[in-house]
Amino acid sequence: MLKQFQQATWKVVDLVNSPRKAQKITRSAVASRVIFDQYLDAVKVMDRKCFCAGSQSEMSMRVGGGKFMINPSGISFSLLDKEELLFPGIEKISSDLESELPKHVVWHQMIYQHTSASVALLCQPQNLMAVAVEKKLPPLGILKDADTLISRLALEEKFEGESLKEENGMRLIPFIGVLLWGQTLAQLIDRVEILERVCAISILSD
Repeated sequence: MLKQFQQATWKVVDLVNSPRKAQKITRSAVASRVIFDQYLDAVKVMDRKCFCAGSQSEMSMRVGGGKFMINPSGISFSLLDKEELLFPGIEKISSDLESELPKHVVWHQMIYQHTSASVALLCQPQNLMAVAVEKKLPPLGILKDADTLISRLALEEKFEGESLKEENGMRLIPFIGVLLWGQTLAQLIDRVEILERVCAISILSD
C-alpha cells in the first residue's frame, strides 16, 4: 500500500515539474493570443513564399518575463502550432530546454540582449542563398528602391554578435541563411522578399 502511494506521489511530482507543463504555464503568462496569432500568421507567409529550407529556419519574438518565443528544432514552419513554441530566457537558457531549441538560438539571445529588437528571423530564400554561396551581396542597380536596403546588408561568414549596434540589422551568412532583426515580423519578411526578388532578377539576367 505504501509503495503504491509513493509511486502515485512520484507521478504527481513528475507532472508538476515537467518541462512541458512549465512551458504551458509560461505560455499563458508571457504571451497573449495576439502574439501567437502574429507569429503563426508570419509562419504561414514564410512557408507560402518558400523562404524556409526545411526545418532550418528560426523565428523569434521578445515576450514578457525576460523571455523570447521561438520555434523548436526539427519541425518545419509548415507544421508549427502554438503548443510547440518554446520560451527560453534572454539572459539564460534553462538546461531542460537546450535539446529542443534550434541550432542558432544563441544568436537570438545576443540580439535581444544588445538591441531593443522585438523580433528576429533566420531564413533561407533560394535565390538569396545562391548569391550568398558565392560570398557576394545582392547587386545594386536592379531595383532602385532596393539599393538602400542592400547597402545595409552585411556579409559575414560567421555571426559573432560583436557588431550589434543596429536596431534593424541584417546579416547574410553563407550556407546558413539571412539573419534579420527589427520591430515586426511583417517588416522582416518584406525585407527578405525584396532581397530575394533582386537576386532572382540578377540570376535570370546572367
